[in-house]
Formats: sequence, C-alpha cells, structure tokens
Amino acid sequence: MNLKFKTNKSESNDDFIEAFKEPTFDSGFSSQLDKVAKYLDNVATGRSAFTVPEGYRSVQNYGLVPPFCYATILRSEEYADMIYLVDELPMSEDERRIYLSIKELMEKQIDSPRLLDNVEDSFTSEVTRLLKGHFTGRIEPVVMEKVKYYLKRDVLGFGLIDPLFHDPFIEDITCGGP
Repeated sequence: MNLKFKTNKSESNDDFIEAFKEPTFDSGFSSQLDKVAKYLDNVATGRSAFTVPEGYRSVQNYGLVPPFCYATILRSEEYADMIYLVDELPMSEDERRIYLSIKELMEKQIDSPRLLDNVEDSFTSEVTRLLKGHFTGRIEPVVMEKVKYYLKRDVLGFGLIDPLFHDPFIEDITCGGP
C-alpha cells in the first residue's frame, strides 16, 4: 500500500518540530500541577503540617508503621489524578540532635550481630543500650521510641522510601530518571 500525505510546502520542518515542543496543557491542568508541586515541596521540606492540598480530598488513610508513619491517598476532585502521601511523625530539633549523636555512636561502637541473631532485635537492643547509656534520665520514652523508629528506618531500612516497603497494597516500586 502506498500512502501519500499532503503537506504545506510553506511550513518548514523546524516549525513542525517546534509545535511539539510547546506545552499543550490547558491552563486549568497546568495550575493544578503547580498546586500539587508546591504542596509536595512543602511536605518534602517539612515546612507545613499535613494538610490536604486545594482541590484534593482524602480517600483512604492507614497505618504503615503506627504510630510513627501513615499512608494517605488523596484524589483530585476536578481531575482523575491521585497522590500517595507518606505522613511520618516529624522529629523536633532536640530529637534530631539525639538521633544524630546516637547514629554517630552506633557507627563507632555498635557490635555486629551474631550469625544466629535476629538482625532487627540485635539492632533494637544496641540502640536501646546506647540511648540508656548516653542519655540516662533525660529522654522521655516517647522520644526514645521515635528516635529508634528513625534509626531503624535509616540504618536497617531504605531511608526515606522505607515506609513504602511496609505498605501491603504496594506491589511494585519503580524509580526512573535521567
């Protein structure tokens, strides 16, 4: 089969390529993307407490590692897009200092678990030992548990993306980029 296309000879090939480079989103969708990007930036930098962004509503909320970490599914009321939000209990400045000092102590002093030991249990007992040994009487139990959660997440787990691995509804995690 031989197909012929009618072309306008006055248009150059460069104009045709440039037409595809121009944004084709309508202004409503583009402004919605801007709102979501601004919201995600605020959440990622910790500048705001958990609030549902404008134009979205929460459709589901469940614990990943309660009481420290929860997942919230947000859905746009105008568009069909959804946001998966990980809501972790933030650390205060004092808790962050304790976290960093215990992490540094762990790097210097932690013993390797024995071959037959449960790695998670061994890690938790070492962290508890370091916390009690270096911060006796000054740390509330709630603060100790929060610091343990973040240490476990960052040292034994996968850091910032560790909560995703605790979600029973997630089947695949794909990370693409340049």
